[in-house]
Amino acid sequence: PKPAPAPEPAATPVAPSHTGTAPPPIDIPNDKSPVSSSGKSVSGVQTCAECVQAFDMMKKRKAFKWIIYKVDQQLGMTVIDTAGGPDSSHEDFLAALPDDQPRFAVLDKVYINKDECRFDKIVFALYNPDSARIKQKMLYASSKDAFKGTFQGVSLEMQATDTTELDDESVMLRVRDVITRK
Repeated sequence: PKPAPAPEPAATPVAPSHTGTAPPPIDIPNDKSPVSSSGKSVSGVQTCAECVQAFDMMKKRKAFKWIIYKVDQQLGMTVIDTAGGPDSSHEDFLAALPDDQPRFAVLDKVYINKDECRFDKIVFALYNPDSARIKQKMLYASSKDAFKGTFQGVSLEMQATDTTELDDESVMLRVRDVITRK
């Protein structure tokens, strides 16, 4: 007899890792297995399957407006820190970023040009604040390319050392720059 297939990992709510107002927790994948196609980054950090699953949910089903990821050094993997549901705002995203710790993030942004054409763009961001410890900053910087490579459909990459560099106006200006029909 064949062994029974392993049960699918249960979705767990992800609560914000910060203090302040944020949307209520939402269910996202909770699969801590490494993504085999991603390999390891220069730093040795792998990507959890839940990261790619949540990204695909954002891209295909518009389940999230943004997702923030962190490196879990005990697991040696990048995992989901928190996420904003379809009704969450850009301000919620900025409030969810810690003041003194780096994070990766993906944002689903919509740009409407002067001809009223709608463009959906996925933005990948490395948030590496000046106040973070040097070792953390180096870990995130050396893990970025391998982590970003696990996502298909990223239109634009941004790097920021302060939340003002990721405010809605700054992000939308960069999104506008990658669109050919402005």
